[in-house]
This record gives sequence, C-alpha cells and structure tokens, in this order.
Amino acid sequence: MNIEYYYFIVAVLIPRIFSQWKDESVSSIPELLGILMTELLLLTPLFTIRNYLIILPILLIYHVFQFIVQRNKKNLLSKRIIELLFFLTLSSFVFGIFLPDITFNSFIAGGIKIVFEHNALFPRVFNLISQKTIFYLLGVVLLTNEINNIIRYILNLLKTVPLHRDDQQFFPDDQELNRGKIIGVIERILFFFFVITDNYASIAFILTAKGFTRFKELDDKNFAEYVLIGTLLSSGLAIFCGVLILELTKNTAN
Repeated sequence: MNIEYYYFIVAVLIPRIFSQWKDESVSSIPELLGILMTELLLLTPLFTIRNYLIILPILLIYHVFQFIVQRNKKNLLSKRIIELLFFLTLSSFVFGIFLPDITFNSFIAGGIKIVFEHNALFPRVFNLISQKTIFYLLGVVLLTNEINNIIRYILNLLKTVPLHRDDQQFFPDDQELNRGKIIGVIERILFFFFVITDNYASIAFILTAKGFTRFKELDDKNFAEYVLIGTLLSSGLAIFCGVLILELTKNTAN
C-alpha cells in the first residue's frame, strides 16, 4: 500500500476520535452525515472524480454498517473494534484492487504549498509535512482512540474497573475511569514518541513515576489490578505501535 492509503485511514479515523470520546452510540442520520462530510473534507488532497467515485462508496458502506451495529449502546466497545476491522478490511481490498496507483491531487497539493509558502506565520510548515509525518499521525490517532477502545474492552472483559461505594453497594467509578482514559492517552503518545526517537529510558522513568504517584492507592486490590493491567496493556500496545510505525517508515523517502 502507498502513502495515500495511509492518509485515507488517518482522515477516516480522526472524526472517530470526536464521535467516540463519549460512551454514546452514533445512531442518528444527521450525526453520520456530519462525520461523512468531515471525512470528505479531510480527504480533499486525494480529490479526483475517479478517486471519489471509489472512496465515497467505501465510506457509505462503512457508515451503513456502523449505523446498523450501533443501534443500541450495548457492547459498544466491541462494536467499535468490529467497525474498525471491517473498515480496514474493506478499504484495503478496494484500494488494492481499484486504486493501487492512487496519488495526491497535484493541483490541490500545489495550492496548499503556495498558501503556506506565502503565509508569514507558517512559512516552513509545508516543508515539515512528509510521508513520515503521515505515518506518525497515524500512530497518534490509533493510540488516542482505537487502542483506547481495545484496552477498555479487555478491562471490562476481565471485570477490572475502579469501584466506589455508595450506600453499601459498589459502582464503577466514572470519575476515575475518565481520568484514567485521559492519562492513558497522554502516556501512550509519550511512549510512542520515545520509541520512534529511540529513547526507551524515558519510558522506564514515566512508569516509575506513575508507580510512586499511585503508591498509596494500590492498597485497594481492585484498583491495583486496574492500574497494573491497564498500564501493562497501555505501555505494551504503545511500544508495539511505535515499532510498527518505525517499520512502515523505513522505506519512505523522507
């Protein structure tokens, strides 16, 4: 697959971050249309009539599938993972068969270059955009949302979530879950950049610092399991993603 396909993946996954950040299903037509328009806007650098005649059906099939599986909120995390696998499988085959030689629209790319080169605020931004940048952005997008869905699904499967007591009953601690989600995203992105910059010592430093800050709370067995399993999954998947992106960038020109 060429770099244009990976850009296509990034353009589709970015709106998923905003639509999936809250634990709500995407079940309304206006919401799906808004997501579709955002995707098409992000895909403007790939615009040609032929490209869009193939790309648009991919997006429509994907969103129809998404609308069907998210009719209710039950098992939402597993549905999001299935959606991702469906999208990647569908798009990879369609691009491989119908768009093996897809390229960025040279006219649009040239227009973007002119805008940046004649902008006093961003004179060098265009020169910083490269094939590697797209791969790095792909890694960040995956770690922000898709890996988060996988980790939360596994934690729920293992019934390892932080609890709080209310009237002699235990309930999931939503505040701790939301805090852990944000910390996890920041942690994974940091680990990812440490891997691609070959700075593994910093990963050990952050894990040690995290252990110290959470030390007193680890007396709670349930919370300790949540932190330990969540940290292992988060750091392991972030390192794996970093290594994978490094492999993808080995054959890039810049």
